[in-house]
Amino acid sequence: KFKRSLVFMWFDGEEKGLLGSTHWTANPTLDIAGCVAMINCDMIGRNEVTQILVGVEKDEKGKAKYQKWAAVLVAAEKKFGVPFDWKGADFLIRRSDHWKFMEKGVPSAFFTGGLHADYHTERDDADRINFQKEELIGKIVFYIIAKCADGTTPLK
Repeated sequence: KFKRSLVFMWFDGEEKGLLGSTHWTANPTLDIAGCVAMINCDMIGRNEVTQILVGVEKDEKGKAKYQKWAAVLVAAEKKFGVPFDWKGADFLIRRSDHWKFMEKGVPSAFFTGGLHADYHTERDDADRINFQKEELIGKIVFYIIAKCADGTTPLK
């Protein structure tokens, strides 16, 4: 049992302008100020196991805006021995649901494998998923969630 609550959300309308996350963050059913962190997994299973792009909100110098949050992510990176690509998702940072939480000041992470040749096409089928990578990302995200949910201090 964790010290903090966990909330899992699935949003709709991302491709039409982050409609679901925009609506929820504008009309939260829970106090968004109490949200310690947000993790978003988007397009994580379509390339090499070791290609893990992690997007976080950055300051004007290109460093993670929330260093305590970044430290949790770095600990996961070290534990699993897979170096994260901390810059590869920068051009995608405003294109997925974590962005609306970042705008509200919630430390957030965006896990992705990046774009691929079948992105938004009818060829983007389940038989092309790298399930080994999906499993690894699942373990990494669970580790991060457990660290956050068992913590007591803010991650800002």
